[in-house]
Amino acid sequence: MIHRAMLGFLASPFLCLPALAAERIALPFSKLPPFPAPELKLETLSPDVAASVKTALSDAANGARAARLAETAIRDAEEAAAKARIAVQAAEPMDIAFDGWACRYRGEMARRRAEGFGVMTCGTTTYQGTFRNNAPEGPVRTETAETVFSGTYRDGKANGLGGDTAKLQGDAYQGDYRDGARSGFGVERDKDGTYPGRFGIYVDPKDKSHRITMALSGRQDFPTAHWAGRFGAYLGPKIACTIIKGAYLEGSVLDGYGAKFDAAGKPVEQGLYATGLLKGAKTPPC
Repeated sequence: MIHRAMLGFLASPFLCLPALAAERIALPFSKLPPFPAPELKLETLSPDVAASVKTALSDAANGARAARLAETAIRDAEEAAAKARIAVQAAEPMDIAFDGWACRYRGEMARRRAEGFGVMTCGTTTYQGTFRNNAPEGPVRTETAETVFSGTYRDGKANGLGGDTAKLQGDAYQGDYRDGARSGFGVERDKDGTYPGRFGIYVDPKDKSHRITMALSGRQDFPTAHWAGRFGAYLGPKIACTIIKGAYLEGSVLDGYGAKFDAAGKPVEQGLYATGLLKGAKTPPC
């Protein structure tokens, strides 16, 4: 799967927003169907692998739970966005500064500050929802030409439950956010698979400045295979692989104790992995 930096939005001008009522959005947020997730058989796993896989499955269960809870936050944000689009009709625009940007706000105000329902455009980013003290706060929808986020904002960033989706690819995530990034428990879904688990920042050990938001522990369900354990990032050129492919990859792969299972959930490989490779193996990380 391909991991991208989240919440770097491009947006259309708020004055062109026609809808007055909340649009019905499909949930889960992704337009892609989930992949089968059979019960994984752990009886033949070694003690070290079994311990790691059990932790991963617990993280996956927490991720699925957080994704379900996030749907309420997503709906709340969509409703707030609809009310914000109504609020702009009777409001004069106001220039404000937010997060280093010169922004244009229209909506409810108090003491000449953005307070209540409104719409704000900062560069190419549009925020619709509730505001407090000139910043998005509470249920907010953030939209660009490519990406939509709906969920909870605190301290001017996505913090709490919500979801984001790429409009064209259908790639999506629902779950916890922290400081504007996927962090905590949730479920990611893309064309290659479904990934419930614990998300956070992976730091490339060879380049500390290279940081990727990705699943750190959980399970990965593909059409005919399933992985469970701890994950790291494969960073490199195209490889001969039916699961992970591309000109240049930032793919999540097993990194630590874990196991691979067949379509029925039976183990086919297990052990200690390093960047997708089983210790002593020479095959690609798939």
